[in-house]
Amino acid sequence: MPRHKGTLVDWNDDRGFGFIQPATGVERVFCHIKAFRNLTQRPVRGQVFTYELAMDKSGRARALDVRHSDAARAKVSARKPLRVPARSRMTTALVTGCVFFVLLVALVLLGRLPWLVLPWHLVLSFATFVLYGWDKASATGGYRRTPEKTMNTLALAGGWPGGWIAMEGLRHKTQKASFQNAFWSAVVLNVLVLGAMAYGGPDVWGNYVPGAHERSYKEP
Repeated sequence: MPRHKGTLVDWNDDRGFGFIQPATGVERVFCHIKAFRNLTQRPVRGQVFTYELAMDKSGRARALDVRHSDAARAKVSARKPLRVPARSRMTTALVTGCVFFVLLVALVLLGRLPWLVLPWHLVLSFATFVLYGWDKASATGGYRRTPEKTMNTLALAGGWPGGWIAMEGLRHKTQKASFQNAFWSAVVLNVLVLGAMAYGGPDVWGNYVPGAHERSYKEP
């Protein structure tokens, strides 16, 4: 089957599809994320690809076996951008998540944080991890996506360790700058709130946890 060449002129990364404008100038061609091959990163507008042309059931042009053109690949390779390997980022997320929960346990045992923060963060981290996996599957399958606001609200509430691990492990949302900015802002706010609670101790949160003062200041 002959291959065609064109430029990606429209791309919806959340839904995983876009359109390629053929070099011949004819009508643009629909392309889905599943049709791309040998990708090292998510497609970006302006990239040049080669593809096989097919028709869907409605008779509309559709790109199959989409690959970077040799010229585009050579240009990208010539730049040789310095990137942290995905495995290293995944390891960093796992280690940081574990350290975070160890610190929570220590602060709870020292009476600086209420015991509820531990199961709260554990449950939310698990829920956020599952939600990221669902959204990733929805993106590749073309199904209804989870709003980014919902994902970042969970991160702010305490689910960010699970969200970070899922992001790096599933390679999901790692290239979207706006989402990354919102996510890390949520992480910083969550940690600042916990820090303020730990600094103030039961004097800050004791009135909201029954028996907190008694447990914190009880004589051994």
